[in-house]
Amino acid sequence: MGRPVEYTQSINNQNRLVSFSVRGNVAAKELCQAFTKMLNAPEFQCGYNSLWDFRHSNLLNPCRQFLNELLRQAEISQQKRGKNYKVAIVTGDDLTFGFARMFATYAHKLPCSVVVFRDIIPAMQWLTQ
Repeated sequence: MGRPVEYTQSINNQNRLVSFSVRGNVAAKELCQAFTKMLNAPEFQCGYNSLWDFRHSNLLNPCRQFLNELLRQAEISQQKRGKNYKVAIVTGDDLTFGFARMFATYAHKLPCSVVVFRDIIPAMQWLTQ
């Protein structure tokens, strides 16, 4: 069964960056709920870049429906997210990396850049350049 999911979120207004860490087994519904919570945080501002850290998590049932649910959530939130922001997704295993790459490919319709990394240092460098 694995460990329960744990989310950690921080918002750095100086760097205009939202960092989001996921630990444990995560399903699409839980991830969408956490994303909505981030958008509703009082300190969140439109256009902030995002770091999604999945290095210590496992996706539950990563399938087309999971992907569609995440993409639908991203489309719904466009007004709150703004335009021309960056999303770095950092993964720790091949399955999550491949799934995140699929998300990045399908996210081309969104007004942001999505790049998938295996290491957090280049992800942070890309986000802050």
